Amino acid sequence: MFIEAIKMNPIIPALVGTIVGGFISWGTNTTQKKSQTTFNFHREFDSHLMHESRIKADIFIKLNPNLTLNEMTETYSQDSFHIWQVIKFYRRLWVAIKYKQVILKLVPDLFGETFMGWYIKYFHEKYIQNPVYRYSQGCEDILNLKKWFDNHSKKSEMYKWKEFVSKEFELNSKFKLIPKSSNKLN
Repeated sequence: MFIEAIKMNPIIPALVGTIVGGFISWGTNTTQKKSQTTFNFHREFDSHLMHESRIKADIFIKLNPNLTLNEMTETYSQDSFHIWQVIKFYRRLWVAIKYKQVILKLVPDLFGETFMGWYIKYFHEKYIQNPVYRYSQGCEDILNLKKWFDNHSKKSEMYKWKEFVSKEFELNSKFKLIPKSSNKLN
């Protein structure tokens, strides 16, 4: 009876085809947009400006190990700008992950090792444990990103990332790679 109805009214197959085609097109566009967003994040992450901010923030924190993040911000606002650039990037990455705007399975490979390094070396002590920021949305975002990496990264990768950070700590302390004479980056 259904087949008879389709034969008598050719609009039904055309309508079904249009609906199915629309769903296929929507799915393809969504995947393409997520892919583009993922690689735009990585392009920004690898950009000259972001690379420079990560290096300057890293050096600045190493030169001022006894200062809290708020003390760094109050005393050296221009130099602390780079730290905030790194934090803001990772906050945006978390929001993109939270709302599934990126291809989730690519995120650990593209951002995991560097994020874990920053989290272990700086974010945990200077940001998460800091009473000034502890209950801020920024702290919550960084903590959520850390938990996401913990739950969505291969255990073997996490181990390698943590080992790398540990070895970097050893090298920095063994060779005293950061000069003690300056606390300005520019």
